[in-house]
Amino acid sequence: MQMNAYLDMLEDDINKVRDLSCICRGEWCRYLESEVDTLLNELVEFKICEGDFESTRIEGMKSKIWDAYRNLAPDIHTW
Repeated sequence: MQMNAYLDMLEDDINKVRDLSCICRGEWCRYLESEVDTLLNELVEFKICEGDFESTRIEGMKSKIWDAYRNLAPDIHTW
């Protein structure tokens, strides 16, 4: 149950940052990009630790992170 609660919080944060990335400008975008980087790292660490737990959900969250990166152009990230 704790893993699901953690994923719920992580997904909520990812959704917020993706939504904010659509409207950011200037310095705010740079700050937001570091937030996206942090969330991506948390997601990767979770996947490494938990394996295939909620793999479909993880892939959806990863897709939302890439949406945020695209909104924060130029896109210099690769997966």
